[in-house]
Amino acid sequence: MSMIKLFDLMSDNCKNCYKCIRYCPVKAIRFQSGKAEIDMDKCIACGQCFVVCPKHARNADNDYADVYGRLKSGARIAALIDSSYLAMYDEPEKFVAGLKKLGFDSVQEIAAATARITEEQMEYMEEHRNLKYMITASCPSVCLYVCKYYPELVKYLIPVVSPVIALAKLIKNRDKDVYTVYIGPCLSRRYDTVDPEATGLDAAISFSEAVRMMLVSFIDYTKLDPVLPDVVSGSERKNYAMPGKTCDRLIVKGASLNYNVVSIDGAEQARELLEAMKDGILDRTLADIAFCHGLCLNGPFMHGKDSNMFLSLQKLKKHVDMRQKLMGGEENDEEINWSGVKFGTSFAPMEIKKKDFTDEEIKEVLVKMGKNSRADELDCGACGYNSCREKAAAVLSGMAQIDMCMPYMKRKAETMTSAIFMAARNSIIIADMDFKVLRINPAMEKVSNIKMEDAVGMDVSEFVPEKYFRQVYESGSDIVGEKINIEKFGFTGLMNIMYMKDERNFMVTIQNITAEEKKRAELEKLRLSTVDVAQNVIDKQMMVAQEIASLLGETTAETKVALNRLKKVVLKEGE
Repeated sequence: MSMIKLFDLMSDNCKNCYKCIRYCPVKAIRFQSGKAEIDMDKCIACGQCFVVCPKHARNADNDYADVYGRLKSGARIAALIDSSYLAMYDEPEKFVAGLKKLGFDSVQEIAAATARITEEQMEYMEEHRNLKYMITASCPSVCLYVCKYYPELVKYLIPVVSPVIALAKLIKNRDKDVYTVYIGPCLSRRYDTVDPEATGLDAAISFSEAVRMMLVSFIDYTKLDPVLPDVVSGSERKNYAMPGKTCDRLIVKGASLNYNVVSIDGAEQARELLEAMKDGILDRTLADIAFCHGLCLNGPFMHGKDSNMFLSLQKLKKHVDMRQKLMGGEENDEEINWSGVKFGTSFAPMEIKKKDFTDEEIKEVLVKMGKNSRADELDCGACGYNSCREKAAAVLSGMAQIDMCMPYMKRKAETMTSAIFMAARNSIIIADMDFKVLRINPAMEKVSNIKMEDAVGMDVSEFVPEKYFRQVYESGSDIVGEKINIEKFGFTGLMNIMYMKDERNFMVTIQNITAEEKKRAELEKLRLSTVDVAQNVIDKQMMVAQEIASLLGETTAETKVALNRLKKVVLKEGE
């Protein structure tokens, strides 16, 4: 039998902290592609994942819109409020007035049904006194927990409905068209709304959702005159929703039938008790179990981050005493006509089949997680599982992923980082706030001819002038591409310095350009030499040209004289 998906975690908000798994008592949260998802077949609707999620990645398929729409339409609606509202509000009767003004036809305290449910439980105990164990069934999460994870104990669940179901059925018996709404801090009550025909409960909202409806309707309930609920709890209200309290009459009845009566609240104690019952090591025991530590006073929708269960308990006791005086004492309990209401219910095993994996299969996953020996299995619980082997089984069953192991991922990241650091061709220096060297890589060792173990603790000025580090820290800006010449090492490089704020360290990386600089210098020398050679050639060419010009000038003059003489001779001979 599969549960309807009433709630889930919003994957977009999930940050892979695994806190939800750590607190989930049944490990019903699957991680796929690094995002959390509730497996409703395994879920017991306790709401612990909703409470502990630091990123509020929760998403409940709530009835807010439906309830608010019906209120606005004028439909007949009854509010069934959990007794913890007496601890939720400083003036709880004003909250009741707010509900009435919001449009609820009637407001009824769920605890009003406690006395009758107690009678039904006692009657069942009397008729089934041969049972070694008995477990009350008012908490839906407890019922789901037993049915799914302790199917052999289902026969010990007292098949009597919870007070909220009894009251919802009573309202439906009187008028089947009235829409019944649970208002309280419990997430698992939403499971009771899955089949309204059977439970009589149509919807469930939280206290905060009810207040939100008032706000959008411009109702300030704190300024209203206080109003008592239409139906209030009677003499046994003082024990309902109080941690460690079981109905006095139930205790007396249990003792008369030779049962050890225990009142348990909290997942861990519930598990321990049920394990003991499963093993049969306890004497005759009547167990009154609630899954939330602190009962409904510590329900998932009870308070915000600053809540205090003990303050809530004090508030509850104070208001119970005030209500008792207001109503004239316990002897004036209101009589409710329960005729026609069926209090019986039934429970069936919904066993979660766990696949058993071989030791070889477990070891194969452990090796992938970097657990090559028992010593590597830290069982730290960071992934949310109690042991590395339990986590390996979750991986095999598709509930977890290999990389959910924090030590494994840390070691993997450190190994990768170390490999990059050691293999980097650029020289790297890590320095602290006192400008002392923390680490250098092999490339820097080669450049400086200083081993890392010797470099640790040295002043950074032995490698790079300290002024650069001070400049980065004081300006808040990294140095990028600064050309630096470290003469003592015969080294030239392009330097980057960054300040790592979170680690409070400096990291220096220097690209070795010594060879490039040497080649550039040689090319510059060659260029200048070539220019000198060219200039010498030019000068020599000019000298040659000048000498040639001088010789040509003299020769031309002599030729001119000779030719003139020859001309004169020829002229004379012609006469």
